[in-house]
Amino acid sequence: MANDAVALPRLTVHTKLNRHQITGFWGAWAGWTLDGMDSVIYALVLSPALTELLPKSGIKATPATVGYAGSVLFALFLVGWGLSLIWVRIYLTTHRF
Repeated sequence: MANDAVALPRLTVHTKLNRHQITGFWGAWAGWTLDGMDSVIYALVLSPALTELLPKSGIKATPATVGYAGSVLFALFLVGWGLSLIWVRIYLTTHRF
């Protein structure tokens, strides 16, 4: 006996978003946009700032040292951002609204 299963079309139901969901979406979108802008500005300013600041701290400002220090600082920037997300997650799961 052959398997003659017929695939039924999947029904999708779209519900309208309420005012709070729309506000939450735009707030999250704006936050992500501003975080992206911050990281781009940070990356643009990083090399010239390190080129000026490394010699004042006694480290020679070669492209290798600027790249290494910049990558460490940018990694710390991202770790701080990630830790803030963990804090928000803990706060939201331990507080009742």
